[in-house]
Amino acid sequence: MDLRQRIVAPACLVLLFTMTAVPFSFITWQKTRTLLTFNDNRSYQRLIRAKGVIAIAMLWGMLGLMFGYVSGFFALSMFSGLSATLIAGMLVIETWLDSRLLRIDHEHVTDSLLGFTKRERLKRSWDQK
Repeated sequence: MDLRQRIVAPACLVLLFTMTAVPFSFITWQKTRTLLTFNDNRSYQRLIRAKGVIAIAMLWGMLGLMFGYVSGFFALSMFSGLSATLIAGMLVIETWLDSRLLRIDHEHVTDSLLGFTKRERLKRSWDQK
């Protein structure tokens, strides 16, 4: 790999990652702000903010891992292990946060329920056509 490829490839990756991560971070933060309006309880709002910040950190962390692997900072085995650890940790934390939120507000809508509702709505719209 010559010098030009070593400079251009990471620069393109940074641009690509920024073009994907910034909009997804914005959408995540908008969702967080929307969830904050549902309940005035300070504990509920603190957990919702934590959930939003963790989701954004997960997004940037995964993109950073991908950038590190593509740039050659670490091997595929290291990338796979770190990615699996990050994803598993995120799932455990999300589940714990959702259970705490449901204790505070019994009407809290979890991400899995939102996804299920969207799928059911799509199924109904396809059945109507």
